[in-house]
Amino acid sequence: WVFAPGVTLRAEDSIFHVTKSILAARSTVFESMFHFPQPASGGDEIMDGSPIVRLDDSAVDVEAFLRAIFDSNYFMPPPAAIDFHAVLGILRLSHKYDIGYLHKRAILHLETVFPLDLANYHADVPNTLGYVNGDISPEFKAIPILQAVDASWLLPYAFYSVGTYSPDHFFRAGAAWTNMPDAVKTTCLRLGAHHWCGIIRANRWFDEVSTCPSSVLCSTTKLAFLRSE
Repeated sequence: WVFAPGVTLRAEDSIFHVTKSILAARSTVFESMFHFPQPASGGDEIMDGSPIVRLDDSAVDVEAFLRAIFDSNYFMPPPAAIDFHAVLGILRLSHKYDIGYLHKRAILHLETVFPLDLANYHADVPNTLGYVNGDISPEFKAIPILQAVDASWLLPYAFYSVGTYSPDHFFRAGAAWTNMPDAVKTTCLRLGAHHWCGIIRANRWFDEVSTCPSSVLCSTTKLAFLRSE
């Protein structure tokens, strides 16, 4: 809560008071909103004589988003560490409210967990995003957000990563899974099934090749495996 002349925002049951001029300078959306305020109505919430601006975003996302704007040490570029969920919230809201530098910074962080090519994958770039060990929900949450902000170059590895989990993991991801669009759920389930079938077939192939009595039979086995793809 910043004690300065500004604007009061409400997200769910949380309220935030921030400097209006700084928020407008960072965001073209808020700038336009403040230049063309909506007329007050009898149902508006009032605080300190001014209407409260209600945002249809989660309080957790708004808090991370505002901290990224007003606390210069909170959201530094990689390799500085930051919470995975916070980055996803900042990415979504920086796209929604048009804050380009935050959007670019969030993408840089996500590129440390969703590499763009094999070179980056094998480079073993340190992961800057923190999350609870065993919590796979950020990866499920990321896919629809990446689609919404048109960060399509991050989607191949994001889908690959999700595809390495079993359906049991999907359902244990909680709201991150249930809130996914149905089309994305279908893709994830198909990728998971394809991934595990591929592992089973590859293991069977290694077993067959390891027991080949001759190079000719090994070559025949390899060719049969490739043709069965």
